[in-house]
Amino acid sequence: MSKSIVLVAMIAALVGVTSARGETLITSFTPGDIVLMRGGDAAHPQSTYGGGEVPAYLDEYTPAGVYVGSYAIPTDTLTLPGSTQNSHEGRLNLSGDGQYLNFAGYQQAVSSSTPRVTDGTGTGSYYQVGQVSGNGVYSGASLNTAVATPQFLRAAYSNNGTAAWVASKNPNGGLEYVTGTGGGPSTTTALQTTTDWRDLKVQSGQLYGGTGSSSVGVHGFYAIGSGQPTAATPANTLLSNSGNNSVSGFAAVTLPGNASVQPINGVSGVNTEYVIGDPSGQAYIGKLYTPSSGTALTTSVMPFASRQIITTAIPGPEGIIANIDPTNSSWVDLFVVAADGVYLAIDKSGSPNGSFGTLSFTKIISAAADGSTTFYGIANAPTAVPEPGTIVLAGLGIVGLVVARLRKRTN
Repeated sequence: MSKSIVLVAMIAALVGVTSARGETLITSFTPGDIVLMRGGDAAHPQSTYGGGEVPAYLDEYTPAGVYVGSYAIPTDTLTLPGSTQNSHEGRLNLSGDGQYLNFAGYQQAVSSSTPRVTDGTGTGSYYQVGQVSGNGVYSGASLNTAVATPQFLRAAYSNNGTAAWVASKNPNGGLEYVTGTGGGPSTTTALQTTTDWRDLKVQSGQLYGGTGSSSVGVHGFYAIGSGQPTAATPANTLLSNSGNNSVSGFAAVTLPGNASVQPINGVSGVNTEYVIGDPSGQAYIGKLYTPSSGTALTTSVMPFASRQIITTAIPGPEGIIANIDPTNSSWVDLFVVAADGVYLAIDKSGSPNGSFGTLSFTKIISAAADGSTTFYGIANAPTAVPEPGTIVLAGLGIVGLVVARLRKRTN
């Protein structure tokens, strides 16, 4: 981020300027901050455009909720359905290498009355998979409409910015794998054509998904295939063991384990999963873990350590990120996004199977008071992608060290 942009952001924070009142445009992101997918702006308010298509922005905030700035997504490339048309769309995911933000949308013009099509009639580059690097470079790819024309696109997840899994909805879709998201030729592989996913991520080498649709089976948290499937048709394994708990979003961390807990995949990596959803209109947040007596990636292997109804506090939770608290490594900061803002709670239980009790949520970020904007998704801010020259210099440095050591050995 340039010094001038940092200065503008600092001034904006001091005078109370927020994204709801005016845009402070940024061209890169600061690691450690959080990013929200926002729909609508002062010129295209949700009050007028909610039934059509709105511009999309990536709004950056500090973890304390201080507005930093907004990255504008080109409207001729990707827009999102307005608030009254949205169907769990606009998810935002940080890539596995931490350098990209991935999302999905439509190449539909901004309009106060015409939203994206839902009957599979999109053609050409209509169904978009978008990506922004930590350096602020936008790239993406489109679904090959000869392969998939899903009703909705909800989310995209990438390991390293070169390809992405896409969470979509049947008919003519459900799960796609798209290459070329970083530029160049792209291909689309239809992995599933009759399912309905709201969010997906790769965690510790395994692809997981959340759903609230009976087209997948029982609502809940799933393992999709084994590992990271890129060919049709991966089987779905329901991991959550309490029926009909829709999962609109999920986030994982690794907490201090004990003899009664194992990693989710049974081998290594994350051992705690936080999920949010709204089955039958009853919004909730839950905490899943895998007992040591369980077998990884088998049906109903993950019980709830805690489950709390949050309808009063957060009527429509859509996304969640879970970060280790900077002041206590056994606490987890839970950021939950809804259309009207971001809510923060802290799980102080200190273990995967420890109950978080009754969480108290504090609203730290609000959408525009006049209703002109709506939040869709949430993710941690990406880091900068190393410049090619930096990589080359680093490589030369390593070569130099090797040569120096060899010389010492031969002297």
